[in-house]
Amino acid sequence: MFNKLKISKKIIIGVIVSFILIYFIGAIVIYKNYEDNILKLANENFLLLSKDYSKAITNELNKALNITNSLSNIISLYDLNQQQSRTGIIKIIEKIFDENKNYNAVWIVAEPQNNDN
Repeated sequence: MFNKLKISKKIIIGVIVSFILIYFIGAIVIYKNYEDNILKLANENFLLLSKDYSKAITNELNKALNITNSLSNIISLYDLNQQQSRTGIIKIIEKIFDENKNYNAVWIVAEPQNNDN
């Protein structure tokens, strides 16, 4: 059947088939390039976001450690080893909390039997 066609039709069919093949090969190459670029961008964005979040978490942890250190220094100024009543220790905690508005809570771990006398 293909042999019975005129040469001009054979050329047209050849051009069309070649164009279709080139189109599909080009589409595959473009798709692969876009896919690689999208994966690279996604990876870069992930790394940037993870660095930003890790910096934010580090800052929050550093704030917490600074607050803990300053609270430890403040509490060390009070003589907690002396026999103080439970209400005395509560007043110390309240004073620390009132003087430091950026604290969400103040806790002291103490031996409860020491203060019940």
